[in-house]
Amino acid sequence: MSSNRSVRWVAPAARFLVRASAFCCALTLSGVSLAQDASPPNPAEKPSPAETPAAAPQSPSLARVERAGTALRCFPTALSPAYDETLAEGDVVELSGEEQNGFRAVRLPLGVVGFVHREFAEIADDGVVRSKGARVAFRYRMNSKEAPVRFVDEGTQFRLLAEDGDWLRVRAPQQIAWVTGDAVVAFERNETVEAAWKSLSDRHTEAVEAAANTRRARLAALVELEATRKRLTELGGSLRAEMARPNAEQDFAKLRAELTTLAESLPSDSAERRDAERMVVEVDRQVRALEMMKLVNEQPKPSTPLVTTPPAERDPLGGAQTGWLRVSRPLFGAPVVQIEKGGQVLFQLTCSSGRYPLEVFDGMEVAVHGNASRPDAESMRTLDVSRVEILGRARR
Repeated sequence: MSSNRSVRWVAPAARFLVRASAFCCALTLSGVSLAQDASPPNPAEKPSPAETPAAAPQSPSLARVERAGTALRCFPTALSPAYDETLAEGDVVELSGEEQNGFRAVRLPLGVVGFVHREFAEIADDGVVRSKGARVAFRYRMNSKEAPVRFVDEGTQFRLLAEDGDWLRVRAPQQIAWVTGDAVVAFERNETVEAAWKSLSDRHTEAVEAAANTRRARLAALVELEATRKRLTELGGSLRAEMARPNAEQDFAKLRAELTTLAESLPSDSAERRDAERMVVEVDRQVRALEMMKLVNEQPKPSTPLVTTPPAERDPLGGAQTGWLRVSRPLFGAPVVQIEKGGQVLFQLTCSSGRYPLEVFDGMEVAVHGNASRPDAESMRTLDVSRVEILGRARR
């Protein structure tokens, strides 16, 4: 690290030695000139002009950032505001050669990040921003009430990074930034340093190209949206024209199909899709109204006489048990009432409701209705009578 820092201070010392040598040479030449003025001039001798060797152009020095999050300041002071980006450790910047108050001026591949107002700029399709008007303010943040970093002339070029309302976030290639002197270390140009400088340049270029692509896509979407709105207006006119035609001539099939296709191609949350769907609903409402009007105006058709089928005769004895009611009276206990048929006992009869005194039907042919049950497997089935119909009496 110390050797690198020593390289940084060699250039000022060399400049001082060159200036001192030039000054001594000037004094020597001045003395020679005075001596020549004292002697008579010799017209045969013509002084030849001094030849000054052309200085070889030198590439700007590169420096490596030694501290992560190094701020890029607008002016060479610790109280200066900073631009809207920082440098990472290992980034390589270009030194402009200026140093003030312990700060060094640096340049980035595409310039620092700042802002210009949209009203005073024009944006080309390739993302190049040009200032519009004299003394256009270049600012470090979006605030028109603060003093700008600088004013630029009309036609000054920037590179677009983003659009934020009335402001354009840009890179200013012509603008330097200031960093603290110990944040960067100068190096001679070599493959490693050049590769790091190119890496930073590539990142900045990719961001600029992405912003240009985003802008082109947004403008294309706006053009498509405008075409969609125009088509919706045309379809609305077609809908009104079709509804103005006589009812018998109205046909909405083709119009509805086009509106449905257009609505499905639009974003679900867009106002244009809602407009298209609203027109589809209006078409469906008109179609239903036409169908109803057609039914109303249609001549009634003669009705077909209904063929009625007489209901089946109800069997009055349906579900009843028919047979002869027999009453046996044992010596002890209550009488036992049974119904038999063909000499076989069908049920033992009871009447829990008390509605019918079953003994009075002894010897009669009856039809009894009720609920049948079997208290246990060995007992006879019991029928709790709810209704009794007399079918005949026993012959005496």
